[in-house]
Amino acid sequence: MEQLHSYVNHELNRFLKIEKPKTVYIVKLPRSCAGGVNKKINNSVALWQRGYIRERLQLKCKEQSVEFVEVLGKGISTECSRCGAIGVTKNGMFACPGCNYTIEEKTNTSQNVLKRGKDGKVLDKS
Repeated sequence: MEQLHSYVNHELNRFLKIEKPKTVYIVKLPRSCAGGVNKKINNSVALWQRGYIRERLQLKCKEQSVEFVEVLGKGISTECSRCGAIGVTKNGMFACPGCNYTIEEKTNTSQNVLKRGKDGKVLDKS
């Protein structure tokens, strides 16, 4: 666990040093309601690590005077970053039936995070 934490801290420091962002936008997703004992255990472990990374990033942003903004995450991966319509994802690609926009799923989601952050659809600013 110490090695994992050391790696996370090292990479966050590297990110902030190299990229020098003024604002970091991060998506805040609703809690999972998955059933089953194993799913609950796996989810709680994943949430703990995700929570650790979020906590460390928030702390490091504060230390370096970088704005940390949590963006509303509901439906963020299914919304088209170009026109706002609901699209479909398949094999890591996002396709919008409304405007025929096709892009990598993660890129579409990250563009939505930035767009929502700049449009003020946020949970918390610090």
